[in-house]
Amino acid sequence: MVPTAAVAVEERVTLKCRFGCPHYGRGHACPPRVPSPAEFRRVLGEYHYALIAAFPSAALLTGAESRSLQRTRADAKADAAAKERVEHFYRDWERSKAVAFEAIMTLEREAFNAGEPLALALRPSRCTLCAECNVDRPCLNPTRLRFSPEAVGVNLAETCRRAEMNLVFPFDKNPSHIGMVLLG
Repeated sequence: MVPTAAVAVEERVTLKCRFGCPHYGRGHACPPRVPSPAEFRRVLGEYHYALIAAFPSAALLTGAESRSLQRTRADAKADAAAKERVEHFYRDWERSKAVAFEAIMTLEREAFNAGEPLALALRPSRCTLCAECNVDRPCLNPTRLRFSPEAVGVNLAETCRRAEMNLVFPFDKNPSHIGMVLLG
């Protein structure tokens, strides 16, 4: 639990979304369909605390491909065994991300029931509630739709450092999913 002043919100984080994420603009919980960093910074100022939660993943990074997962995945010439390790990593990563999302939603619900009606969860990573998000139509899960901290400009590495949590980039071995619940 940290004061919201410890949450680092930076414009450059969403720039990484725009110029580095293949999902940019393809989901209801992704930029540019979520609050901008400036908008989020204003809203964050209305909260007092952020509960930051790390959920260890069962996904295991091994081998040289661990430093460039996307490149190994897309490289037609990549070693078949390396590609299979990367696919196995992503399967485990997605499963553990779903578990982490349910846990962060439970924390939001518990906060709500404890007298925090405006508690808001920020989900670990991008939304995957639907197999494919159709941004031309309303969200199919509006009561469960949550954006990630990164989607609104939260620099997770800096925020975790300020919270005295260990978050390593690039990921090493078993990366964690990071979620937040805004309180107060």
